Amino acid sequence: MGSSTNVTTVLYGRPWDDSTLLEEIKQSNLELERKDSVRRHFRYDWQEIARHNPEYGTFVESERQRLGENHPLFKTQYALLPVHGGGGFLSKLQLSQIQGQHTRLRRRQYISNIYIAGIDLAGESEVTEDQILTRPGRDATVMTIAEIIPSDRSGSLRNPLSMW
Repeated sequence: MGSSTNVTTVLYGRPWDDSTLLEEIKQSNLELERKDSVRRHFRYDWQEIARHNPEYGTFVESERQRLGENHPLFKTQYALLPVHGGGGFLSKLQLSQIQGQHTRLRRRQYISNIYIAGIDLAGESEVTEDQILTRPGRDATVMTIAEIIPSDRSGSLRNPLSMW
């Protein structure tokens, strides 16, 4: 109903990654601000709030010490910065360190081997059913299965995960 009278729309929340609607609108507003100098984006991170509420600042400072300044939760919840590249649990470096060099296996090799599995459930759909398969970068449910390969009988691991 607001579009017929060109009402002001207020979007608020915390960013997660650089592909969310909130981040998309923010970038659009910042681009318009550069063109016409009319302020459209208002950001109040933890430091701004701490200026008015020192107890909150003390709390967030303890969270920064606990999590680290680059932790995805600290960056998104307190610094109000998006995590670039989706904000997954593991960084690209960590993923590259557990990526195997072998060919993909279609079934387990031996009954005595140890396998583990992890599942990342997709978030809620932000599009209509007919757009689901055509939206690039859409969140998806992913399951990863890995084989644990001990290096010797002592139980130490040569390569903790053999991804396939």
